[in-house]
Amino acid sequence: MRRSSWIILFSAAILLLITTVLYSLTYAERAPGMSSAVAEEMVTSGRKAIERSDLNSFFDLFTEDAMVLGRPR
Repeated sequence: MRRSSWIILFSAAILLLITTVLYSLTYAERAPGMSSAVAEEMVTSGRKAIERSDLNSFFDLFTEDAMVLGRPR
């Protein structure tokens, strides 16, 4: 193999490693603990919003940077 091919392969491997590390760091945060009362309140308010067909109230349950089904809110 030519020297330039090795450089390209090495550069691609480094980029793959960097993107893998950065991707894993985005999901490394742990969610804070949640009590059953808070969870029940969230489920109840979400159910009421769905029953009223009020999507804005439903999406207000999520944070600003939440991803729902792979899409931003």
